[in-house]
Amino acid sequence: MATRRDILDGTLDLLRHGEPVTLDAVARTVGITKPGVLHHVGSKAELMLSVVDDVVDRWDVALRARLGTDPGTAGPVRRTAAYVEFVLSTRFDASDVAVFADPRLREPLTARWQERMATWFDLDGLSPQVRARLQVARMCADGVWFSEATSLFPVPDAELAALASVLRDLVAPDGGAGAPRGPSPAGD
Repeated sequence: MATRRDILDGTLDLLRHGEPVTLDAVARTVGITKPGVLHHVGSKAELMLSVVDDVVDRWDVALRARLGTDPGTAGPVRRTAAYVEFVLSTRFDASDVAVFADPRLREPLTARWQERMATWFDLDGLSPQVRARLQVARMCADGVWFSEATSLFPVPDAELAALASVLRDLVAPDGGAGAPRGPSPAGD
C-alpha cells in the first residue's frame, strides 16, 4: 500500500524528469488511483505545498549541518555564509525548484518557501553596506542553485572555485578585504 512518503517521492521523481505534475501522473508513478493520492494529500495544492516542505526540510538539515548550530542563534553573516557554502557544494536537480513547478500555485508555493526559509535570510540589524554584500552573495548563490537545478547555464566546475572565492569574500565579516564595511553583529 502506498504511503504519503511514496506519493512525495513519486512527485519529486516526476519533477526530476521534467514531467508535469498532475494527480493522475502521480497516481501512475506511485501505482495507485487518483482517489488514493487525494486520500493521502487532500488536493493538488496540498501535495505541492508538501513537496515544497519536503525540499525545504532537506535543505534545512543540510544548512544546519553546515552552520553547526541552530540558525536562530547564529548571526546573519554566518547564516548567509552557510547558505553560500551549501549551494556551492550541492548538486541540485529540478525537484529543488519545486516552488516554481506549478504557475497556478505560484503564490501559495512561494509564500510557503519564504515562510520556511525566512530565518536563513533575515538581515535585521545590519548596516546597509553589510546587508547589500550579503544580499549580493545570496542572490549569486540563488543563481548557482537555479542554474544547476534547471541545467540553464550551469557554472562549469573549472569556474566554481573562482566563484566560490568571490562569494566567500562577500560574506566574510570584513568584506574580504579588511576594509571597514559597517558594523557586524557579535558572533559573526
